[in-house]
Amino acid sequence: MINKKMHALIFFSFFLLPLAFGSYASAQLPDAPIELSTFNPLVKHDTSMDLNKNKVHDHLENIVSNGFESEYYTTIVTFVTPLNERIRNSIESLDGIIVSSWSVIYGAAVRIKGTEIGALAAIPGVNFVTENYKSKRMLSTSVPQINVRPYVWDTLGFEGDVNDAIAIIDTGIDDSHPDFTGRVSHWEDFIGHDVYTASDEYATATDWNGHGTHVSSIAAGSGTGAETAANVEISGTIGLPHLDELYGLINHVEVETTGTVSFEIWWDETDGSNNPADTLFLVIDTDLDGSFSDETPIIDDYSTAPLTHTTASLSPGKYTFIIGPYEGGSPSSEIGRAKIQYKITRPASSASDGNNKYRGVAPGCEIVALKALDDVGIGSQTEFTDALDWIAVNGDTYNIAVVSMSLGFDSEIPAVDNAINNLVSLGYVCVAAAGNGHTDGDYVYSPGTASKAITVGAIDDVDKVAIYSSNGDTGSGKPDILAPGGAYKDPIGADENTHPIVAADTNDKDVIDFLSGSPTTYWETELNTDDYIAFQGTSMATPHVAGLAALMIQAMGSDWTHTEANVLFIKNILCGTATEVRYGEIYDIYSNSPTLNRGARDLVEGFGKVHGDAAIEAFLSTYSAGTNVTETLSSSPTGMQSWARKVELVEMIEFTAGIEMDGSADYDLYLYDPSVDVTSASAILTSSTTATAGVPENILYTPANNKTVYLVVKRVGGSGSFTLSAEATKTGTPTNSFTFPFGIPFAAWIVLSTIGLTSVILIARKRK
Repeated sequence: MINKKMHALIFFSFFLLPLAFGSYASAQLPDAPIELSTFNPLVKHDTSMDLNKNKVHDHLENIVSNGFESEYYTTIVTFVTPLNERIRNSIESLDGIIVSSWSVIYGAAVRIKGTEIGALAAIPGVNFVTENYKSKRMLSTSVPQINVRPYVWDTLGFEGDVNDAIAIIDTGIDDSHPDFTGRVSHWEDFIGHDVYTASDEYATATDWNGHGTHVSSIAAGSGTGAETAANVEISGTIGLPHLDELYGLINHVEVETTGTVSFEIWWDETDGSNNPADTLFLVIDTDLDGSFSDETPIIDDYSTAPLTHTTASLSPGKYTFIIGPYEGGSPSSEIGRAKIQYKITRPASSASDGNNKYRGVAPGCEIVALKALDDVGIGSQTEFTDALDWIAVNGDTYNIAVVSMSLGFDSEIPAVDNAINNLVSLGYVCVAAAGNGHTDGDYVYSPGTASKAITVGAIDDVDKVAIYSSNGDTGSGKPDILAPGGAYKDPIGADENTHPIVAADTNDKDVIDFLSGSPTTYWETELNTDDYIAFQGTSMATPHVAGLAALMIQAMGSDWTHTEANVLFIKNILCGTATEVRYGEIYDIYSNSPTLNRGARDLVEGFGKVHGDAAIEAFLSTYSAGTNVTETLSSSPTGMQSWARKVELVEMIEFTAGIEMDGSADYDLYLYDPSVDVTSASAILTSSTTATAGVPENILYTPANNKTVYLVVKRVGGSGSFTLSAEATKTGTPTNSFTFPFGIPFAAWIVLSTIGLTSVILIARKRK
C-alpha cells in the first residue's frame, strides 16, 4: 500500500487536441445547377485590418515596432494581378527575397527588413502586406458512428476508389506502418527545405510527430496492423518534468470489453544520468473509486527497465493511473527530467463484421501526404499556402479528389480562405477542422472560415458535442457538420461511456512534449512498431468527413468530375442529411450545447451529425410516389438516424408525402432542393417539423418545373419505426390558378355556414 501522499499532474499524451432499400439508379446532379462563383485569386481584406490605410496590416506594424526594424520578417504579400517581373524586380531592389509565390491566389511570401515593409506596400500592384501567420495541428470504433461501417462498405459496396486520392496536409505520414502499405501515392515536403537550403530534411515520407499518421489512418488506413485481434497495442511518448518523489503524471486507460491490461514503460533522463538504482512507479485505480491510497504501486529500477505490469481482469471503464519518480534524491527525486515511452496492451473494441478493427473510412483510396507542419505540429501561412498551391497545380496528376486539413490558425485570414475557396472552384472537396478552442473562448478560424469548405466540429461517441469543439462567431455560418472526434481530454471529467479515437501511430522517432516548453527532444528509437495511439480533437473528426466525401465520389461514378458544382453538391447532401445533436458535453463551468432549431444551422453544431448511409442513398436510391416504406430510426449513436432518397418531380404534379411513427418517436420530414446552397433557407422546399412525439408529419409541394429533389426523414428524439407514403397528383390547372386536389377552382368555393348547421353547402361557378 502507498503510505505517502501521492500527487498528480494531468498530462494529455493519449489525447491530442491542437477530432427496406429503394431501387438503385446512377447518381446525377440536379438539372438546375448550383449557383457558382468564378475562380477569384484576388484577395480582399477587411478594412478593419488597416485603419491607417497604408496597405500594411496593423498587427504586423505592431510586431515590427515592438521588435527590431532592422530584422528580417517573412511577410505575406497579395497583389492586384499575378506576380510579374516588374513587381519581382521592385521587391528585390528593396533587398527582399521571394520565398514562395502562388497561383491559387495572387500572392507571395516575401522576406524583408522591417524598415522596408512600408516601401514594399507602396510598390504599384501590391494589394496588402500582412504577417506570416502560424498554423498548428488540431487535436475503430468511430466509423460505425457515421454509419459507414459496415453498411456503406458491405451493403452498398463502397470502400473508396484506388483512382481517387485524399490529400492530407499535416505533420507528414509514416508509410512504413502496414496500414499504409502501397497506399501513399505521393509525398511532398514543405517544411524541411526552403530558399536557403539545397537539401530536404524530410525527403521521404516522415512523421516524427504522429498527428499526420493518425489523421491519415482515420481517413484511409487499412487497419492491417491490428486486423481483427482481440487486443490492441496503444503507445506513445511523454515528457516527465523534474518532479518531487511520488508526484506524477496522471491519465487513464480505456477498457471497452472485459480483459487484462498490460503496461510496459521505458524512461531515459535527458541529461544522460540514468542511475541503475533510480526507481519509477506506476499506480492504477483498479477499483474505480477515485483514490490511489488503497492501491499498491508497481515499481522498478532503471537497471531492470522496462517497468512491466499486467492487471487482473478488468470490467469496462476508464482506469486512472499515475507515472512518476518513486524515491527522493538530489534535489528532490532521484529521477530528473526524463523522456518516457509507454506501451499499453488492452482489449480491442468489439467488431463482429469481419473487417479490421481500426480500419479507416475510405481504405480503398490512395493518400497524398503533404507535410506543412513541423515535428511539434507548427507551421506557417507560407507552407500551408505552398501545399494548397501544389494541389492546384498537381492535383489532377495524382488523382486528388479530397483535401483534409486538420490544422488551423488563430484568426480568420482572408488570403487562406480565398485559396481554399479557389481550390473548391477547381473541383476539390476541402474539409477543415473547426478547432479545439471552445473552452478558451476561441471561435472557428481559418481555414475553417472558408465559405466553401466543409468545416467539421466534433462529437463524442455518445453523440454529445465535444466540450473542446470550437463554435462559429456570430454570422460566420460555421461549423457545417459534426463527426466523431473523441471524448474530452480530462479523464476525471469525461463520460465513462466515451473514448478517444484509436488509429495508427508513427513508427518514426517520436517528438517529446514537455509541458513546460523546451527545445525539441526526441525518443530516437520506436520501441513498439506497427501499433496504434489514442487522440481526440476536431483533427480526428475532419478525416472522418474527408473519407466519407471520397466514398460519395466513388458512389457518383462517372457523374463525378472536378467541378465546383459537384463539390458543393457533396456538401449540400452531407449537410441536408445531417441530424441535430441534442446535447453537448459539460465540464466544470463550461458547456457546449447546441440549439434545437429543426433543419436550420447553429454556431455550435452547424447542421448536426453526418450520416454516411443517408448521404449516399440520397442520390443513389430513388423513391417513387405510391410506394409505402417502413423503416426504423435508432437512438443508438451507431444506429440509423437519417433516411434519404432521391425523388423525381414533374412540372405541376403535386407531390404529397407523410410519415406516421411510433408514439415515442419525434421525426421530421423534409424536401430539399440540392441545386440551392444548403446554407440558404430556400434549400428546404417544404418541411414538417411538429415538436410532439408520435404526431404524423405531412408535406405538400407542387414544382413549377421538372425537378430532382431529396426526401429526408430525420430523427430528433426517441426511436422506433416510421411508415412513409406519398402521392403525385396532376393538378390540371393553369400556372396562374390554384386548384384543390379534386379539381374545383379556389375562386369557386363559397362556404355557407350557420351556427349549429351540420351541412356545408358548396356552390361552384363555371369558368369563363
